[in-house]
Amino acid sequence: WTGPWALGAVDVELWRGTNFVLGLTNGLVAAVSNMTWNVVLVSPLPTGRDYWVMVTATNNSLDSAVSADFIILNLNLPWLDLLLGR
Repeated sequence: WTGPWALGAVDVELWRGTNFVLGLTNGLVAAVSNMTWNVVLVSPLPTGRDYWVMVTATNNSLDSAVSADFIILNLNLPWLDLLLGR
């Protein structure tokens, strides 16, 4: 996020191509003043190459930014589940 002022609370959405997937959080405030936010995906999502995230200022829907496309992989590796104790 770039701009002259620190951004307060944000809403974070996950998209795939032109399709809205899910709202990741609403009204999330940055833990520190460097305007970074951490969001965890808790549900399995289909493997795909065209996912992206939109971050919007909670108090101003015209103030937003989007990520570059990224890949989500669902490897489904049983040995990894055992290693991680899942």
